[in-house]
Amino acid sequence: MAYIHRYFNTLENKRHPIFNNIQLKFIFIYLCIVVIITSCEKDSYRNSISGFQEIEKDLLEKFGEKSYYTDVTILQHPEYGMEINLLVTDNPYSFAMEGWNYKNGDWQMVSEVQLELGKGNIENYMYNLHSEVNIVKLGFLVNLCIERTKEDGFKNPIPTKISITSPNKGDKSRMNYVIRLEANNKKISYIYSLEGDLIDKYVL
Repeated sequence: MAYIHRYFNTLENKRHPIFNNIQLKFIFIYLCIVVIITSCEKDSYRNSISGFQEIEKDLLEKFGEKSYYTDVTILQHPEYGMEINLLVTDNPYSFAMEGWNYKNGDWQMVSEVQLELGKGNIENYMYNLHSEVNIVKLGFLVNLCIERTKEDGFKNPIPTKISITSPNKGDKSRMNYVIRLEANNKKISYIYSLEGDLIDKYVL
């Protein structure tokens, strides 16, 4: 047994340089794969103005500048960060929309919806991000709500639900941004017009 042990030790010591090269190449390929996978991973959007800028940019790139939306809702979870739910279509007159969900850095289509409209223009019941709704302004309003809530004596307010309401009865002038925060076991909600004017505020 001692002879066998010495034999394999000798083989190890006299290993041909080609084996060293193969080992180095394997390590290099492994490191490249790790870098590629890491670079492809996307962190959750941050609750900041720059985070909302990134949301708007990604929505326009993913669904196109001419797409129409309803029911855009942004939720904030303590476990995994931001979650986004929305309905979107690139052809309003098809009366078909797709439901999409964003969570843990990934977008997934989760449903297909067929709309029905008795009368009116279907576009009046939807909105376009590029020309009608400003996600970056929404991010500014969220931060403004946080500061106003602190000024009212609430500690560490956290935005938990942010939504863009669909046009009520096809009247886009009645569309709103609704921002809900939680602090001190209370729910504080702010309602803003699309222009950024405060319409209402209530605490539950």
